[in-house]
Amino acid sequence: MKLKSIITVLLLLFVAISIVVLFINENRAPKTEVKEGSMNDGETLQAGSRGGSKVIVYYFHNTKRCRTCRRIEALTKKAVETGFPEDLENGKVELRILNVQVPENEHFVLDYNLTTNAVVVSLLENGSEVSWKRLDRVWELVNNEEAFIRYIQDGTYSVMAGDRTDG
Repeated sequence: MKLKSIITVLLLLFVAISIVVLFINENRAPKTEVKEGSMNDGETLQAGSRGGSKVIVYYFHNTKRCRTCRRIEALTKKAVETGFPEDLENGKVELRILNVQVPENEHFVLDYNLTTNAVVVSLLENGSEVSWKRLDRVWELVNNEEAFIRYIQDGTYSVMAGDRTDG
């Protein structure tokens, strides 16, 4: 009986120490420039803190991706690049491709209620997100390039105009 109590105490001590170490490491992690595939919260605030508004078109994916997932990414990129070339150039529109299975991006799953790979358009005003829209029809339209591109572009314009509904 005494051995069982000792093991229980040791396991609880191990868990407590692990939580403390995790907390310390999270708070001491340097905020560095992040490449495609990952992003930290600091980057979002810095990108939008230049004043005015900014639209971020996100494509969220998992580590393992099928051909359809890669096509959604490619068509989203094409839609943003062809629909908003000047806005991309001057930083008013940005495209971010992010893996939600990377620890620093996992919060997006809850933030945007993601259940699968998705495109989300976010409007930032003075560094703070004021509205967003998840474009759920990408899976339905993936085999119709023209309709897909129009859907992404219309959804982006909609967020720019302040529409806060999903769809």
